Amino acid sequence: MKKLKYILTSFVLALVLIVPALALVGCAKHFKISISIAAGVGDVTTVNQLTHVKKSLVGTNDVEEGSKFEYSVVPQTGYEIDYIKVDGNTLEKGTDYSISDLSVDKTYGIARLLLSESVNADHTIVVAFKLREYYLISYEYYDATEEVYKPLLKADGSVYTKTVERDEENRYTFDTTGYNAFGMRYLDHELSKEGSPVYTAVEDNAATPIGYDTVYRTDKTEAELKTFLGL
Repeated sequence: MKKLKYILTSFVLALVLIVPALALVGCAKHFKISISIAAGVGDVTTVNQLTHVKKSLVGTNDVEEGSKFEYSVVPQTGYEIDYIKVDGNTLEKGTDYSISDLSVDKTYGIARLLLSESVNADHTIVVAFKLREYYLISYEYYDATEEVYKPLLKADGSVYTKTVERDEENRYTFDTTGYNAFGMRYLDHELSKEGSPVYTAVEDNAATPIGYDTVYRTDKTEAELKTFLGL
């Protein structure tokens, strides 16, 4: 009887010591990554690389230790990124992140960032958006000699642009009357199957809305384009 009691006691003791140890071995450590939007309209998302489905990351995210954590800051049309803060530190545009001007989902101004290749601590990300003051329009003409499209340049060699400012109703519109007759196309911010930008014909419209910096292209010559624009 004593021997049986000893065996049972030893078995229980072994369970008390071994089971928690095994649980710890099979249970990876997790960290919290909290993401919030302080101002403006937009989202912070991740994209499933297999399904290409977006998922909002705003809120608290439970991340396994050692995991890679990437995220995209996506302003709504008419907004742009004001700031991105990670653990209280403001990231520098152009140094810590860059802005995308061509997106397959037609969203302008996305910033794609890598928080960590291997998460090993809790983190806080705060993002703010602000209304854009303007969008830029530029033009391309066809150089038949070189058989390429080229950007229309100013006398100083910089790209010629038109500024479309935000109106009192927070819209961005400009006059494209005559564009269709001139054979103008605009960059649709989509990519073809070959990965090149897609250009779409322009409708004649005295109040054409835009939601991103836009490039207009024509098969006309540089001289014809300048005449059309009154330059």
